[in-house]
Amino acid sequence: MRSIVSRSCTDTFVSADECFISSTEDSTYTNEVEYTCIITCDKDNCNTGIPDGLISSNEALQPRFCLQCSDTSDGSGCASGSLSPSVCPSGQSYCTSTSQYYFSERNDKSTPVEPDYRLISITRGCTNTEVSSTCSEQSLTGSSLIIVTCRETCISDGCNFRWPARPLCSQCPSSLNCAAQPSQPEACPFPYQRYCTAIDTNRPRDTSKFNQAQLYGYTRTVARQCAYNSIGNTCVQNSYGDGSTENCNKTCSTDGCNLGNTATIETFLSFLISTMVLVTAAIFA
Repeated sequence: MRSIVSRSCTDTFVSADECFISSTEDSTYTNEVEYTCIITCDKDNCNTGIPDGLISSNEALQPRFCLQCSDTSDGSGCASGSLSPSVCPSGQSYCTSTSQYYFSERNDKSTPVEPDYRLISITRGCTNTEVSSTCSEQSLTGSSLIIVTCRETCISDGCNFRWPARPLCSQCPSSLNCAAQPSQPEACPFPYQRYCTAIDTNRPRDTSKFNQAQLYGYTRTVARQCAYNSIGNTCVQNSYGDGSTENCNKTCSTDGCNLGNTATIETFLSFLISTMVLVTAAIFA
């Protein structure tokens, strides 16, 4: 066994303190392997130690990885799906994101509709300063046009993939599958969508029949969406038929809050999971 240590400068981050197993370049040693450990750092004289792959022994070396981009056009150049997190400069332990957009409500409509919107910019990067998750508005004199700026920081690798200060919502169209198999929460299409919603149509009012997909000819469906306008948190008895079903709405603003059922603590999803567990137990009994 022999060890070789080399120290140099580089403009590319490789690893904070990581080891790699590889084959030797010398064909004489066909049953041998090379074990190479590398430290990359950006402080004065930080490469004087010996890398050993034990990052937990030196937490100060562990860097933060964040999405890093800037787009002042349509946002596609900073879309999280097309980016991979990259290493932050030393000491910058927070990921950050800032969005800015023009916004104008259309109040002349008889029912709530999507506002007019145009993205100004979206930036994602690293910072050493934590900021609150907030949005601020600047009205332009003489018009209904508003400039909205949203900012937030987070503290896990790649966490700045979303619209800042906006929730992650389950999103699936009205269907039975959206009740039983809702989509995982994800970023909403637009930065002005500040709510997650769930619409539960033809929900049985009789709690003993709560988990039936169909009741007296009425098919139950659930839709989960992102929204700018609140649709409330209420249940209303259907005006048709014998009143055995109701329509329920849920509006909320935290990550994944539109999973489960509307306007109730008990969830349709938890019922399905418990039923699956019972069926599995019966199979293996």
